[in-house]
Amino acid sequence: MIVGSGTNQERILLGWNEDNRAAGRPQAQPVYLTDDASGNLYIQSGRADIFFGPQSVAAYKAALNGQTRVVGLGPKKAWVATTTKKGNGLVYALQAALDGAIARGEYQQVLARWGEQGEAVAQSVVNPPGITY
Repeated sequence: MIVGSGTNQERILLGWNEDNRAAGRPQAQPVYLTDDASGNLYIQSGRADIFFGPQSVAAYKAALNGQTRVVGLGPKKAWVATTTKKGNGLVYALQAALDGAIARGEYQQVLARWGEQGEAVAQSVVNPPGITY
């Protein structure tokens, strides 16, 4: 299972492996690679069965070339962010712009183009909570 070192997905995978170990089940074998091209080659050649990473990356790859498909989602929803330097006064302008794109349907069109409808939010949020485990 291809997973990035130090990522939320690695944390989830290692937790699943602990659960599997405790239950006497086989554990997933993490495969750590340093670049995306290697991951694509590993999947296409059968050297790895699964890429466990952000939903947006998986959906993009599936929509881009049709050689892969999304087969599931992780157990937690992760917020995707628009980020700006703290205290520079842009945060609420960015929030208004995102909310405008949502209200006009443009946001939904972009998500639909890449198969990301499941990641949609009804409105933008300043400083949403992080993922808790």
